[in-house]
Amino acid sequence: TDVVFLDAGSTTLELAKLIREGGKRELTVITNAFNIAGELLDEWDINIFFVGGMVRHNVLACVGKSAESYLREFYPNKAFIGTNGFSAEKGVTTHNPTEAQIKIEVLNAAEERILLCDSSKYGKYAMGRVAPLSKFTKIISDTNLSENDQREIEATGTNLIMAKY
Repeated sequence: TDVVFLDAGSTTLELAKLIREGGKRELTVITNAFNIAGELLDEWDINIFFVGGMVRHNVLACVGKSAESYLREFYPNKAFIGTNGFSAEKGVTTHNPTEAQIKIEVLNAAEERILLCDSSKYGKYAMGRVAPLSKFTKIISDTNLSENDQREIEATGTNLIMAKY
């Protein structure tokens, strides 16, 4: 059984929808996002561990010390992380330092670390530093990354996968 962490965010929510539509499977999902947990609640073959904590209303997710502490109980096979901005130079960032800490906690525990992000976020950054791109096993983005952006990302040693949507 795979154990995956689904981070809060619009791209990770789309992944949760794909998981739900994918049919029967045995899967354990850890998430701190209300909308992602809600998306998967009716799927009886998915075990859901919800990470509680201080609620960040604008991202529909829990953060803070209690959330970080709870996450230390898990070693997910895969972590799917969202972002507000990413670049080869500044790495992965988010708008809120407490959200960054959740992502860091998961990245330190996960076997496979996957950044899910659309190309519009490349070259942008926010104040909360998460990790350099090299910390990620894979980056999955859309096909709108320029050839130069692709080269910059691949130069970090991270496997870039571009998906059509």
